[in-house]
Amino acid sequence: TYTNSSGCASTQTFTVNVNGSSSGYVSIQNKATGLYIDGMGRTTDGSNAGQWSSSTSNNQQWVEETSGSYVRFKNRATGLYLDGMGRTSNGSLVGLSSNSSGNNQQWVIADIGSYKSIKNSASGLYIDGMSWNTNGSDLGLWSNSGSDAQQWTITSLKSAKANSEELSIVDEKNKGVLLFPNPFTDETNLRIDNPEQVTSIVVLDMLGRQVEV
Repeated sequence: TYTNSSGCASTQTFTVNVNGSSSGYVSIQNKATGLYIDGMGRTTDGSNAGQWSSSTSNNQQWVEETSGSYVRFKNRATGLYLDGMGRTSNGSLVGLSSNSSGNNQQWVIADIGSYKSIKNSASGLYIDGMSWNTNGSDLGLWSNSGSDAQQWTITSLKSAKANSEELSIVDEKNKGVLLFPNPFTDETNLRIDNPEQVTSIVVLDMLGRQVEV
């Protein structure tokens, strides 16, 4: 959001999505099996989260929500959240439950090379594909092992092409404002023809929260 020095009547606004999609949905795929975390269409609190091969179903689409230094994953199809259910034993299953403020629904994401680990805030156990490769398999929890079964790819569901088209529309509307390269991944450059007219630049994340000024 650019606030022109002449006042709010001249304010120009555009959105940039970095490493995310405007829809906010992601898919989560296991390195060991290639299966995706799936809500399985289950709508009852305490149901087990599952795994399934790639599909276009909303059951495999998740909203990644920030909760302090943690994240939560809400299923697009059912609105239920991935939940550690307070389970502390290796081999326990990941559940699904409605929104709560408890840390059973809070997860810590960490890098393992080009993959991610997903650790439960309450138990310290990691989401584990358990090397189960059958559609409909449950989703497990296990202490840190570093195995491929605990490594996940979290992917935005908007393609680079869609991101490029969105930024092109932005540039079309706001003459004198240029973002490059386009498309981009980690970094982008912003060029403004008349920077002296800009009094503030506000960066928002894909959920509309302010992250930088």
